[in-house]
Amino acid sequence: MTIFGAVCAVVLGFQQGGQATLPTEKREALPQKVRVDGQRVAFEQQKLAVRIPLGWQRLATVGQSSGLLASFAPLGTSGATLALSFSEDPGRSRLPDNLPTTIALALAKRYPGFQQTTKQRLTLAGADAWLLDGQLKQPGQSALVRNRQVYICHQGRIYILTLTSKKEDFERLAPSLERLLKSIEWLH
Repeated sequence: MTIFGAVCAVVLGFQQGGQATLPTEKREALPQKVRVDGQRVAFEQQKLAVRIPLGWQRLATVGQSSGLLASFAPLGTSGATLALSFSEDPGRSRLPDNLPTTIALALAKRYPGFQQTTKQRLTLAGADAWLLDGQLKQPGQSALVRNRQVYICHQGRIYILTLTSKKEDFERLAPSLERLLKSIEWLH
């Protein structure tokens, strides 16, 4: 399981009581109705549209995590990804206060050496959000991996945008995630 997959598992395990927990059941992948118009990608069932940052390409997501809507990679940068995932959580209007701690503990358990470096509560596109930064040096590898995860709760839906790259590429790629976040459009 990737870092992204472990994060999706935590979000898919949210409970109505306001606490973030690990899931106890598997979710089935749902067929997606996606409309692409130039750089704009609309996920009609999930009520969300975003613009793919210039210099990025959409990757095939067939057979991947059930919560994964789309994955993007920058042209010419090996190994970096920007992923967008989704989970229904009817009735939820706010993310749990303990989300950063729950995510950090789950990822540290799954990936020894994972460290959460930043946690910040935000409002994005009028919705409650958390921005979480982390880093990981996997055993036997010399490269330090950084990631930024942005969790957004909007009308009973949880959206996760995750940028993952080598440390040396992160600062150059982070503005692409910021542009994607600014492009969020809620569909009705």
